[in-house]
Amino acid sequence: MFGIKVIYDVHEDYPEAVSENYRLPKVARKLLPPIVRFVEWFSSPFFSSIVTVTPQIQKRFPSKKTILVRNWPLVEEFHEPVDTPMRDRPMEFAYIGTITRNRNILGMIDAVGSLRETGATLRLAGDFTIEADRHVALTRTGWDRVKFDGWVSREGVADILANARAGLVVLRPVEHEMLTLPIKLFEYMAAGVPVISSDFPLWREIVEEVGCGLLVDPENPEEIAAAMRWMIENPEEAEAMGHRGRAAILSRLNWEQEAETLIQTYETILNRRSCDLQSKR
Repeated sequence: MFGIKVIYDVHEDYPEAVSENYRLPKVARKLLPPIVRFVEWFSSPFFSSIVTVTPQIQKRFPSKKTILVRNWPLVEEFHEPVDTPMRDRPMEFAYIGTITRNRNILGMIDAVGSLRETGATLRLAGDFTIEADRHVALTRTGWDRVKFDGWVSREGVADILANARAGLVVLRPVEHEMLTLPIKLFEYMAAGVPVISSDFPLWREIVEEVGCGLLVDPENPEEIAAAMRWMIENPEEAEAMGHRGRAAILSRLNWEQEAETLIQTYETILNRRSCDLQSKR
């Protein structure tokens, strides 16, 4: 439209994200999603290209102008794994990132609280974004098994992962979370740390194919605890999972691979625009 080339970058399912944004009034969470979906549908023909990050989101847009560019991480941004064998590490399980109920802080606390006899602890690095969530977490029975660091630097994150038996990414089944890949999953993999992940279809594809961790029902703290116990009791197998995760990041699950698709799309659009301008002279 008007000769302007526009690329729509859809890095999450916006209608679902709006419906689950609890900072919005309830009526807005009900009324806005179909409006957002309609605006996306109506606008689609006018975009030069549409960039999506998951196959599920890609299906919502015209196939001829929609590309899939997965949000894989930049290898250089992540931490090198350390050589400390799993069996020599403390009984720590790491969670890095924003801390909320939807990110399943209560499930993680309950799980580690049920493993007292193992000496397991939960290492939290991040901030509570909702005060009510922080209050409930602090009153949970298992909170005494938590080491809460708050926000930490990149170097601090590297130190935490260097001592972790596994990284936890056990988000609750919130629709827009299930349709995106969490960066913390790749952060754990890049650091050579096995993962304990929510068993969502999109996440399962990565974890099962690579063989880098265990899948659990995030709504069941007993399953999370069982996976943590398995990591403690099987350090060699857990270490092998960490190695496979790191190898997958280096070989293919990285931004350097995906960037080529995006660059080619931009070049195609720019070349097309150049041809259009020349034809008008």
